[in-house]
Amino acid sequence: MRALANGMFVMWLAFLAVPAFSEAPPPAGGRRNLCGRQAANVDQQRLRDGFDVFDDPTAHDAGNPPSTTCTWFPPRGVTKITVRGVGGGGGGGGAGGARNEPGDGIDNAGGGGGGAGAPIIESTFTVVPGVGIVLRIGTGGAGGEGGVGGGNDANGANGSDGTESMFGTIVFPGGRGGRGGGRALNGGVPGAGGTGDTRGLGGGAAGGSGGGPDQNGAQGGNTAFANGGTGGRTNTLIDLGRDGGSGGGGGASLADGGLGGNGGKNSATPNGQPTPGRNGTRGSGGGGGGAPGEANEGGLRGQHGGNGEIYIIFH
Repeated sequence: MRALANGMFVMWLAFLAVPAFSEAPPPAGGRRNLCGRQAANVDQQRLRDGFDVFDDPTAHDAGNPPSTTCTWFPPRGVTKITVRGVGGGGGGGGAGGARNEPGDGIDNAGGGGGGAGAPIIESTFTVVPGVGIVLRIGTGGAGGEGGVGGGNDANGANGSDGTESMFGTIVFPGGRGGRGGGRALNGGVPGAGGTGDTRGLGGGAAGGSGGGPDQNGAQGGNTAFANGGTGGRTNTLIDLGRDGGSGGGGGASLADGGLGGNGGKNSATPNGQPTPGRNGTRGSGGGGGGAPGEANEGGLRGQHGGNGEIYIIFH
């Protein structure tokens, strides 16, 4: 206690502050991927950190071979926790293939859609020290392959959905993959972004749609914790009417979504090449691939969604 001038007393209590809804979990720090029982000194450090983080899909109990699951044990003295987690983010869609067929006017392909972020699920409950809980970390969805170019041009492939994470009986769904961009022969239809999920703390955000020929990709959706990835940009100042569409940005989750790839003319044009997007992280969606135009070149592949994460806060 601390005595004040007016004779009143104030008691200072030490407590663990649980992050508010609008406050993102820290991306680093804490004990990471600690499976199995821990020594007393490790538990003391865990208590000082105030939380554990699991973000490795191959985490496994010490002394056992790699596995998709492991067992988490509460630190000594902890009887109540809050678990906040996500599955893997959706992969971005691949861009369509372009063609260079004189006179047909349909040479430019569409950009791939961004993958959706995984919905953010949170739950608070009691635990028993010494009683383990099995967990699994989901993997981000793979990005879709770009479509081949030339006379047999093809649509880009869809990105894969992220897989779910698990903590005991709690399931953290993955985000959905973005759609592939259309081939030039069909007009370069842009790929749709992965569909968002409204469950949990605001839900996983939708991926941004890819752009059609000479169009920018759309930004992915935001969550309370992070921003959607910016859609790719097409350099119309250099090659207006000759560029493929850009990729859509990935939807946010616990972290920002991946950036969409830029649309371009072809790989040989200075400052006008199509580019890949960027991977998602911490459950966010991967960016969609950028598309070429007026070239017998394939579209660029979409990017990987971020792996899942489980964040355990001690009370």
